[in-house]
Amino acid sequence: TSLAQIDLEEAFRELNEDRQRQLAFYERLESLDPEAQKWLRGLVEQRMQLLENNLNSLGNLLRLLLDNNDMSEELIAETDEFHQFLLGNLLWVRNFSFLEPELLYSQLAILTHPENWIGLPRSLAGGYSELSWSPIMLAVVLLALLLRWRLRPVYESLLKQPVVLSGATLWNILAGLLLTVLLAAPWPIVMYVTGYILNASPAEGPFAGALGPALMYTSRILYALLFARLIVGRISVGRRFLKWDARMLDRVRAELNWAGPLICLSFLINRFTFHLDVASSGGSLGAIATAACAVTAIVVSVRLLRSEVFDGATMVRWGLRASMIVSVGVLLMLAMGLLFAAEMYLVALARTIVVLLEIKVVSDMLERWLLILRARMQREARLQQRSHEDADSAEEQEDQVDMLSLSEAHAKLLGMVRVVATVAALWMIWSPSLPALNLFESVT
Repeated sequence: TSLAQIDLEEAFRELNEDRQRQLAFYERLESLDPEAQKWLRGLVEQRMQLLENNLNSLGNLLRLLLDNNDMSEELIAETDEFHQFLLGNLLWVRNFSFLEPELLYSQLAILTHPENWIGLPRSLAGGYSELSWSPIMLAVVLLALLLRWRLRPVYESLLKQPVVLSGATLWNILAGLLLTVLLAAPWPIVMYVTGYILNASPAEGPFAGALGPALMYTSRILYALLFARLIVGRISVGRRFLKWDARMLDRVRAELNWAGPLICLSFLINRFTFHLDVASSGGSLGAIATAACAVTAIVVSVRLLRSEVFDGATMVRWGLRASMIVSVGVLLMLAMGLLFAAEMYLVALARTIVVLLEIKVVSDMLERWLLILRARMQREARLQQRSHEDADSAEEQEDQVDMLSLSEAHAKLLGMVRVVATVAALWMIWSPSLPALNLFESVT
């Protein structure tokens, strides 16, 4: 629109301000008969009028577009405020319909009906034919499964190499993390693509329509669990390169072996029943799945807290206590009929665990990099000391103090990065639940 307006302004300016062009036009005009002169003058005036009208129209259009942008920004801000208001109110809406036996029976009937499961291949075929990029998605799934088969030996051979504190260690850590990300991806990709195809099926019923989004959502939970299972394995990046405590990893891995499948299945049932019965926030099965996930988190937290391995890990113990408190709160919310709030806080807890794991991996990788850098600087300092054998003991002591202060600076910097990242992540995850506190402002 702006370019069109510029072109029109230049054409209008040339028509009015080009003096030589006007003189040449009027000289040719004098040689014509009066009737032709009349028609030409009319065409020129008509062109000038059209250009002026177009300029005015484009100016009005630009003003309308600017006004529309301002109104859109105001609408977005008001929508966000209304969303926060609704969220704060929905957190305290009680719903005891999940206690009705009829609702539980109807949900179980839909979940266990043979025709619903028999019709899944037909729904998958319909969704596959409906999507234009279905062959690409199928190729991605096959490629992911093939890569997992080919990259597994590479991953194991990388972790079996001797660990030497050098510049190559950092690249080994990055390569190990990349391989861990790729090895954990295939089965979640299969689950997500299956749910996506079911969701796109034109003839989907209530069963396939609820199962598709549930599979898409649960694929992220499955990926987080598989990634955690790989990184805390007996031979893993966390144990070999990041130097995590082997006894802690064994305890966490033992809990993941039984709690991981249960948590994944609970989230799948929860999201399935939520899309099956949105009005009751998942109904009876959704409440049972949420309670099962919360109880699992409580059991895992209690078992890890009772383990002597974590006695010296103060921050880990505080995190386990916070996880147990939130999970108990989720059970209390379910007992009070606050299904929406219980599910919201449970999802926030899961996201917190995933984000804290990511911060732990990244910060420990930075710590290893700083350790490699400090070791390299110390080695260079020793070489310089050997080349200057006539240096006195005072200068050597000063070099040692400089190295010590550099180590303390690195530790302080890394600690500050961890604290800032953790606080920012916790605020982003838990801030959606804060609008509920705004309801008390109207009371006070």
